[in-house]
Amino acid sequence: MVSINQVTIAGRLTKDPELHYTKNGIPVANISIAINEKVKKGDEWVDETLFIDRITVWQKQAENVTEYLSKGKLVLIEGKLKMNSWKTDSGEKRNNLEIVAIRVHFLSPKDDEMQQIEKEFTQPKKLSQNKIVPMNDENIPF
Repeated sequence: MVSINQVTIAGRLTKDPELHYTKNGIPVANISIAINEKVKKGDEWVDETLFIDRITVWQKQAENVTEYLSKGKLVLIEGKLKMNSWKTDSGEKRNNLEIVAIRVHFLSPKDDEMQQIEKEFTQPKKLSQNKIVPMNDENIPF
């Protein structure tokens, strides 16, 4: 049987990305996101939020994520799961599961694009001054 380790999630960043560099100078960013979904409880729908606290982004993508994303921005992440294990100073075994991002897609518009979208929705539309021409066989373009 074939094994598949693939994750695709979309959500909003819960904080600004944190960029670090390995000892070899490789960029690595840590991000966390919140995923909201509506769930029916009894007769009503309620919002539930799932927090994914450990997503790791490597190399040039790590630098791009840090430069262009901030808290509240919407992202779609394609990646894989990785289990980390270690022992505490007292000898207890600990584990945590992380998502290693393969691709990060920026879903929120850029700030200047967002301002343009807001302008279009808040400013009244001008009525077109074009004349209405009735269609007939002579002015059909094909």
